[in-house]
Amino acid sequence: MRATISKANQSDAEAAFDDALKVFEEPVEEEPVEEVKPPAEEGEEAEEAEEEDGEKKPEPVKVKPLPKVYVVVAPSGSSDIASAATTAICNSATDGTKPAKMTVLDAMELFQAGKYSPELEEALHRASFAATAPDDLPMKLWLDIFNEAFEASSNPLGPFLIKNFPTPSAMAEGPKARDQFSWLSSVANLSGILHVHLSENTFRRCCSDVPADANQYQRYDAEVHDQMLKQYGKSLICECFVDVDSPEAVTAAVCSGFLKYMSQEIEQSRSP
Repeated sequence: MRATISKANQSDAEAAFDDALKVFEEPVEEEPVEEVKPPAEEGEEAEEAEEEDGEKKPEPVKVKPLPKVYVVVAPSGSSDIASAATTAICNSATDGTKPAKMTVLDAMELFQAGKYSPELEEALHRASFAATAPDDLPMKLWLDIFNEAFEASSNPLGPFLIKNFPTPSAMAEGPKARDQFSWLSSVANLSGILHVHLSENTFRRCCSDVPADANQYQRYDAEVHDQMLKQYGKSLICECFVDVDSPEAVTAAVCSGFLKYMSQEIEQSRSP
C-alpha cells in the first residue's frame, strides 16, 4: 500500500519537524553530578565534617611532661644529714625488681655560676649585682636555673631528690618558702616532701652543739613545715621524726621512712 501526502499534509509535517528540532536547540540545564569518594579512613570522617561546617578545629596541643621531683627538707650541719639521707635513698630505692635511677640536686649548688648556657650565665652575672645572696633571684631566672638543671640530667624527667630546699633566702630577704614551693611546682611534678625533724638531742649530737644553731634550725623547721601544710596538706608530706644518737642511725631511719612512703605511693597509683 502506498501512502499519499498532500501539500497540506506536507506543510503540517514540515512544521512538526521544525518544532521537533527546536527541542534539541533549546539549552538544557545540566544536573549536578555527585562526586563519588572512596571510603574515608579512620579519623578522616571527623575532619570532613569539620570542613563541611566551615570551621576546622585546631589540633590538640601536646603538653610536655614535667619532671618528677621529691623535696628533702632536712638539716645539714656537721654530719650533713640531708646529703647522707639522699645518698642512702638513691642506693636503696627500687623500681620493681630493679634499682630506681634517682638524681640528687642540691638547691644551693644550682645557683652557682659556671655550668649553664651563655645566656643564663649572663643573666646570673647581671642579677648578682642586686642580689643579697646567690639564691635571691627573680622568679624567671630562678625557674630558668631549675629547667636547665632538669634538662642537663641523664634522665630529664626524673625522679629527682632536691635537697637544701627551700634555700636559706626563705628566712631572709629572698624568695619565701611559699614562693619557692609554688615556683618549683610550676616547672615540675612535686610528688612528695620528705620532712626530717630531729629532736634537740639528735640535732646536738649530729649537727651542732651551739645553742644559736639549734634555735635557728628550730625556727626554720617550724616555719617551713607550717607552710608545707598550708600549701599541700598532710598527704604529700612524709613526716620523719628522729630521736637517735648517731648520724648513721639518723640516715637509716630517714631512708627507711621515705622508702615506705614511696612504696605506698606506688601502691596507690596502681589501685583503680
